[in-house]
Amino acid sequence: MKHFAVQASAQSQVVVLSPGRTIGKGWLAMGAVLNFEGTARDLLSDLARAAVRSFFIDSLDFYSDEERRTVIDLIRAAAKVPGCVGSSPRAPEFGVVEDSWLPAAVLDQLGRASRCSLTN
Repeated sequence: MKHFAVQASAQSQVVVLSPGRTIGKGWLAMGAVLNFEGTARDLLSDLARAAVRSFFIDSLDFYSDEERRTVIDLIRAAAKVPGCVGSSPRAPEFGVVEDSWLPAAVLDQLGRASRCSLTN
């Protein structure tokens, strides 16, 4: 993921969410910490106008329940911001061994990439 984030940052600013560093308890808590009074969609729209077009969600397998709430809120908002692109690399068993915690309807709205496998 770092490779893709670095490549994307050559063309525009990027936002990276990672476990242990994402403010938990949903958008309202994150907005309060950032001292941002608008919605998550407002923030992502403002960032898109400032040339932040991509966001990356790292290591989906390791988010706490509280951090997951924030990630879900941001994904839902991103689905409503034209031109906003997201990427979330994951372990092959994510969403297979146990259900994915990402809302399927929102992922469908954003558009899903096909699963990629690396072999020798």
